[in-house]
Amino acid sequence: MTGKTKPAAKQKPRAKKSKYPIPDCCPFRPNSSYATVFSVLFAHREKGMTRDNLLSELQRISTKKEALLKFDISVVTSPSHDGTAHRSANKAANSYYVEKGEGGHLKLVMRK
Repeated sequence: MTGKTKPAAKQKPRAKKSKYPIPDCCPFRPNSSYATVFSVLFAHREKGMTRDNLLSELQRISTKKEALLKFDISVVTSPSHDGTAHRSANKAANSYYVEKGEGGHLKLVMRK
């Protein structure tokens, strides 16, 4: 028998610990990517943030690819003031909506 060893298994990159706790009012499953996007927006709900800043923050705390993060952002930011939303965020549209301003500025607003 030769001294060959099995190649080491590739390890997934680990996500960095997020400084954004999932709020109790989050309409998404707690461990989902949508909940992570929601929690970042929730933390910046007073002033809002640009879509680019949101993407860069998610890239910092997540291991997902950019294209998948962009999809998550589009779903979570889809609820509008009139109640329309992406079908993945349909039920969530009852609890919040996102104001979209110039330059990709996003502001989370909780419904009463």
